[in-house]
Amino acid sequence: MTAEEWYQEGLKAYENSDDKSAFECFREAAEQGHTNAEYEVGMCYLDGDGVYEDEYEAAKWFRKAALKGHAEAQFELAELLEYNYYGYSSSEETFGWYKKAADQGNIDSAFRVAKMYYGGIGTEQSNEKAMEYYLKVANSKEDPFDYPIEEAMRETAWLYYFGRGVKKNEYAALKWLKKSVELIRTYPNPKPWTENVAALCEKTSDRNAWLNLKKYIDKDGNLIRN
Repeated sequence: MTAEEWYQEGLKAYENSDDKSAFECFREAAEQGHTNAEYEVGMCYLDGDGVYEDEYEAAKWFRKAALKGHAEAQFELAELLEYNYYGYSSSEETFGWYKKAADQGNIDSAFRVAKMYYGGIGTEQSNEKAMEYYLKVANSKEDPFDYPIEEAMRETAWLYYFGRGVKKNEYAALKWLKKSVELIRTYPNPKPWTENVAALCEKTSDRNAWLNLKKYIDKDGNLIRN
């Protein structure tokens, strides 16, 4: 069979919960250089699906696909590097793979890139670049349960609030905080968004955050401009 045929057989086996057969088919396709199959083999090793769990083997196969531009493989490889699977830390290489994936639209990677720019980890510190990548995530239409969209909205809010990498704008900060709490679909004890924003503000280093921001809210809890 061709590499694509082996890959398709692997997908069918996986759908039928036959992890061992899926792995064997993906491995056949991967050994013929099929990029998606290389990624799937990596995932099998990472999760222990149809084969023993082995992060080193997972990384080896992710790297093969990542070098061919596979965004998900680039993310998985970067995450393994970040969590030190080789026994050493390489923040520059980690950042490089996250950025390659982020620039292809990988939301998880964009969030990591933003954090690394903000902290100056593996790259030169840049609040402006951090804001650029946080906004990529915050504006994403992906499922917020699967991606760190709400977290990015909060980080965007604080960058606006403190004027880091962007002109200080308290109204924009509150607007993004409101978006973040509206994305959180379930609470143990549901509260109005204003109460949730107040709770988020209490976690910042600026204890006056809520006092500064609530001037943009009317008596009914609606967001307004002064």
